[in-house]
Amino acid sequence: MQHNLACSPALQRLAAPAGLLVRGSRRRGRLVCRAASEQHQIRRLVLMRHAESEERRGVRDHDRAITELGAATARKVAEQLQQLADSGWTPQVVVCSNARRTRQTLDVMAAAWPALAEADSHFLGSLYTTAALDGQTRGHLSDIVAAEAAAEHSCCLCLGHNKGWEEAASSFAGEAVKLGNSCAALLEGRGASWADALAADSQWRLVRLVSPDA
Repeated sequence: MQHNLACSPALQRLAAPAGLLVRGSRRRGRLVCRAASEQHQIRRLVLMRHAESEERRGVRDHDRAITELGAATARKVAEQLQQLADSGWTPQVVVCSNARRTRQTLDVMAAAWPALAEADSHFLGSLYTTAALDGQTRGHLSDIVAAEAAAEHSCCLCLGHNKGWEEAASSFAGEAVKLGNSCAALLEGRGASWADALAADSQWRLVRLVSPDA
């Protein structure tokens, strides 16, 4: 829900530091209102777990490929997210584990959703390793997204692994979140920058869960 940030005198007084507003100064009032608006800019995170992957002897966990069923479910989720594009859920930036199954999940989704193929994508080994550690993923994701997402980016897709992804989604949402294969948690926060929105004490809202079974 968008907040009404009309530049009322009351809002100007609340938003402005002491001495900033000059009575009768319309230009100063506009600056204050713009600053207040930036503080309320919506930031969106899509925390998604990779598609189902093969269990094969002799293949390293990092090198496991997704199954045909996994590819099909990834396409379904991409199509569902595409339907939410008009609501601001098209990622302009992607941070993705560099494991084979996460890369393949993203490739399948991008083929089904051309707008996703245009996102600024980053593939990081640390997202694979950190997801296996207790309680480390939210902080690491926050650092990565704040570093890679530009101020004008409003939506970021984070594609990775359990257990870290469920832990991070639950921490952001303030409630238990379960992420099966190809499932995604859609979260909203606010801040003038991604660093502000992702600060340790920031509040996020779970908007919905997207599942290939829906």
